[in-house]
Amino acid sequence: MLKYLTRFYIFSGIVLFFLLIKNLNEGYLPIYIYNFFVLISFGFIVLNQNNNPKQGYGKVKLLLIIFIYSSILVFINNLISYSYRENFFVFSEFDAGTYNALAIAFNNKLSFIDGIKYLLEKHSYDDLGAVVVISSLYNISESNIIVNIFYVFVGLITASGIFNIAKNFLTPKNTYLCTLVYSISSYTIWFHSSGLKESFLVMLVVFAFSFYYNYWKNRNPIQLIYCAAILVSIVFFRPAISYLIIASIFLSLLLVSKFNFFSLVNILVIAIVLFFFYTGIMEQANKFTSNADMTALIEAKESENMIKGSVNFTYFVNILSSFLGPFPSFIPNNKTLLSFFSAGLLYKVLLSIPFLVGIYLVIIKKVKILFPILLFLLLEIFSLVLILEALELRKSLSHFPFVFLIIFWFIDQFENKSVLNLNQKQVITKMTYLSSFILLGIVVYWNFRN
Repeated sequence: MLKYLTRFYIFSGIVLFFLLIKNLNEGYLPIYIYNFFVLISFGFIVLNQNNNPKQGYGKVKLLLIIFIYSSILVFINNLISYSYRENFFVFSEFDAGTYNALAIAFNNKLSFIDGIKYLLEKHSYDDLGAVVVISSLYNISESNIIVNIFYVFVGLITASGIFNIAKNFLTPKNTYLCTLVYSISSYTIWFHSSGLKESFLVMLVVFAFSFYYNYWKNRNPIQLIYCAAILVSIVFFRPAISYLIIASIFLSLLLVSKFNFFSLVNILVIAIVLFFFYTGIMEQANKFTSNADMTALIEAKESENMIKGSVNFTYFVNILSSFLGPFPSFIPNNKTLLSFFSAGLLYKVLLSIPFLVGIYLVIIKKVKILFPILLFLLLEIFSLVLILEALELRKSLSHFPFVFLIIFWFIDQFENKSVLNLNQKQVITKMTYLSSFILLGIVVYWNFRN
């Protein structure tokens, strides 16, 4: 299945390249060609690694491939950005430029405490983590390039965390491929290049679950302490995610345990966490509205032109984007930034059937080990749809590693194990073949429409 989808992905890239080029503004031709180079190179790397011998799925080799590929693309992303914009923020100056300015100002304060006070006067505490990380790097050199280099290594640490989680329920081959696909996707590498906080945030989220799974496997309490420390750290990047992780862990424990005193404690913890989560969501809504209610939120989104057609239609598009997309935009004429995501997003779109069937099977077959990550990604999808932010890749990135863990768990089951009978496999294979052409058609329509 993965071989077919990867070959179809390369075929789709070639078709899209020639279909869309006639709508391209000449000035963006280098970016257009580069993004399709990324698409083809990604596809051939995945195909090549899929054919490794059994002993060829080691962690050291994997990290070396990720490091080399990420380093090359981060360098090219910066080169393109500087040639077009004369900066290294890769077509996203707003928040990255703010973090840059705040980090420099932070370092110019007399003490660390003075820097914290200055930051909290200017921005909320959920920017504190990014500024502290970047300002620490600026002690070496006040350049976004040093941040990008650092994020390449953060990407390796994240890959190691995904690998450690995946090996609890995947074969060595699919553990390797799952980690590779997320780590060398174009959007992952773009965030390494951007100077934003998402690369570091995803690393924290992955390691929160990695420490939890270590505890689940070894029952060593120190792993829970590490997990708690990570959750506290996440509060200074995006607080709602800490609440979601806690809720997903306790809800998964509730679902797999018998009704007793322990389950009552779980219910209490979940209720408290969901209260704080709701408060956090409304706090985010308050950034756009004077009232923390849905009417004001929708009015704000309308004023920002984020509601296309009716509100119901916009919610439908957000749900569709969460489970099938986001759909890639290849033409860099108007939204240049989105074109850098396109190669990776196309692959994710084509893996939609494995993702959806994977979710269904985890629930129906009660695969308890996957409950925490499945609940986390579903809770985050629900929260983003609720505030109409599911179309923004930056907000969704923190659950993307878990999307691929579900996808490759399904592929693992399809190829190696027996949660599916022969007839079910045949039906899913036909669905996958048919859906690949339908999804390609949707992507073509999406790009011509835009």
